[in-house]
Amino acid sequence: MIGVSIPRRHGVVSLASIVLVLLGIALPAAADWSQREKITSTPRGVGAQFGHAVAVSGNTMVVGARYDGTKASQAGAAFVYVLNGAIWTQQAKLLAGDGALADKFGASVAIDGNTIVVGAFNDDAPMANSGSAYVFVRSGTTWTQQQKLTAGDGTDADEFGNAVGARGDTVFVGAHFADLLKNPAAGAVYVFQRSGAAWTQSQKLTPIPGPFPMPPGPVPLTPPSPVLGDSFGESIAVSGDRVAIGSSMADVPETAAGAVYVYVGNGGSYALQRRSPFSTVRTATGSAFRWRWTATRWSGARPKTPRRPESRPTARPTSLPSAAGRGHRKGS
Repeated sequence: MIGVSIPRRHGVVSLASIVLVLLGIALPAAADWSQREKITSTPRGVGAQFGHAVAVSGNTMVVGARYDGTKASQAGAAFVYVLNGAIWTQQAKLLAGDGALADKFGASVAIDGNTIVVGAFNDDAPMANSGSAYVFVRSGTTWTQQQKLTAGDGTDADEFGNAVGARGDTVFVGAHFADLLKNPAAGAVYVFQRSGAAWTQSQKLTPIPGPFPMPPGPVPLTPPSPVLGDSFGESIAVSGDRVAIGSSMADVPETAAGAVYVYVGNGGSYALQRRSPFSTVRTATGSAFRWRWTATRWSGARPKTPRRPESRPTARPTSLPSAAGRGHRKGS
């Protein structure tokens, strides 16, 4: 246990002082990082965007190149590397078995052990830009496609596969533009479970409406009225039995302030544990928060001073596609 003296101003604890004290306790001693290697695919191709998505598990890494043109223009690819000593070497190049024009396979990647999942959010499966995800498994040094995943209730422009996560025999796939209960682009995350070599959809997670903090009591897994435009499923992170899901456009507590949902798994089913909106963050500052689970609750602190917004180019190179409209359409 650490004793801390917190300064007060006019008898009131200063929030800034609390943050500074928390940072002083939580931040570890600075570590020295040095670049070991620069990794590129062979061949990569002009505009392939190798490195758009990356994931690591043990000594294996997967890198997405969503505009790779091996199968078709912008069909996409993913590259697998293994660490031998201090050198990363390419083990495989993954391609969708039915890869087609502008599917953007490799826009998202996840790996756990000998299982890799790759998202192709612009795949027309079965409707335009409804999206898909592909599961690959390794035997020895060989990777093979095990199954193609799609949403059981997918519709056009859902972009299922924009984000993916993997843990053991469970895969999570985001569809950030899924329309729910007359709420456009509310978003959803689909949970798939593997039995033997077959994957089946076991659950669909959706955002919750209403005020925060949530009132006490159980939270329904599929609430009656999700809010529109939340982009729930924009990002996914998995660790142990917990999965964090980003909802970058949630109006909590302000317009598009954003939120993160934390779910906990139990017996293959995932229940909402906490919704953590960063209510003190102004989106223009580029602030970031660190959250830690301590026995019964999540607590957060800002790890460093917010940076100024990065300057952005006014126009993209004409040789690369651009995103426009509601989603990343074919050819965009």
